[in-house]
Amino acid sequence: MGNVNRYSGSEWQEVNQIQTGDGSDINAVKRWDGSQWVTVWSPVTVIDDFEDGDISEYGSDTGQFTTQQSVVQHGSYALEQSLTSDSNPTAIRSTAGLDHYLQEDETARVWFRREESGNTNTFEFFQQSDANGENGYKVFVDSGPKLKIAKVVSGTYSELGSSNTASIATSTWNYLEVNPQSNDDISAGWYRSDGTLVASFTVTDTSFSSGGVGFAGKNVNGNAGTNYYDYVGIV
Repeated sequence: MGNVNRYSGSEWQEVNQIQTGDGSDINAVKRWDGSQWVTVWSPVTVIDDFEDGDISEYGSDTGQFTTQQSVVQHGSYALEQSLTSDSNPTAIRSTAGLDHYLQEDETARVWFRREESGNTNTFEFFQQSDANGENGYKVFVDSGPKLKIAKVVSGTYSELGSSNTASIATSTWNYLEVNPQSNDDISAGWYRSDGTLVASFTVTDTSFSSGGVGFAGKNVNGNAGTNYYDYVGIV
């Protein structure tokens, strides 16, 4: 399914709501393929767009994260992560309180942005706890930058797959998509803001099939830094 985008004056932004002239919402855009109507756009089912202006649904390293209005991809708020200067990752995780959590056979999209070249950007899913002590999957773009999928089981980290090295610009929005499937495959993709695919691959694992979500990152050079996340939902 495709996207409907608008140009903000500086970049293309995805549209999640279309209205008719009388203000009524349009629930889908479809095209006729010669035999049937095919949906090419429908609204995103939001996991978290941070428009409530807080992170009360999350636990773990909440002191390193906040919502803010200066740097956003969609709406009025986005999540900001302040990276510590010791190369250690920090994270927040939620297992209850959000309107929706990623399920098997759904595809989650996560917008992310890094302000320094040594940063990593991580979306965690099927997390088993919102406390410190990760237990679940993660899809992330490392400092390489490479797209990776990994898992942590009872404190043991295992990398499940990795792409070739690509490139990423700082202070620029990109997005991740991840699709954990009921046949135990996990597919991930990394895209530029205009929808250009940078990297993608699929792995197979059976460790987790449900759970919460989270966001994490670090600066591998031991410098303080900043990451942003926004508009996380099912597409």
